[in-house]
Amino acid sequence: MALLNWKNEYSVGVPSIDGQHHKLFDMLNQLHEAMKSGVGAKVVPVILNNLISYTRDHFSDEEQSMRQAGYPAYVAHKAEHDKLTDEVVRLVKDMEAGGIAMSVEILSFLQQWLQTHILSADKKYSSHMKAAGIR
Repeated sequence: MALLNWKNEYSVGVPSIDGQHHKLFDMLNQLHEAMKSGVGAKVVPVILNNLISYTRDHFSDEEQSMRQAGYPAYVAHKAEHDKLTDEVVRLVKDMEAGGIAMSVEILSFLQQWLQTHILSADKKYSSHMKAAGIR
């Protein structure tokens, strides 16, 4: 069973961004499956680093679209992105140094952050993106 299932309520109405959000859901589900299967210690760092890389690319694309659309809350939205990126990078460094193990708590943090961020912060830019013709 998947950790995250896409629902229409997650759509921001911008197909390119919705597609990236789908991919983030898939990557978190892949991380969850690796942890459940017992091979987590071998593959979790690889999946997590791929997730970080993809998330940075997604944030960059989303931020570029927000600037293009003239989204007035861009600075605050980017600050949320930067805060998450810094937190996840810190968690990965701690994990790689043996300070923490990949745990359900970290996975739950990522899941909750993604869902909450899409449903609150990302939904707010939807009309600006659509009005600017961003697809």
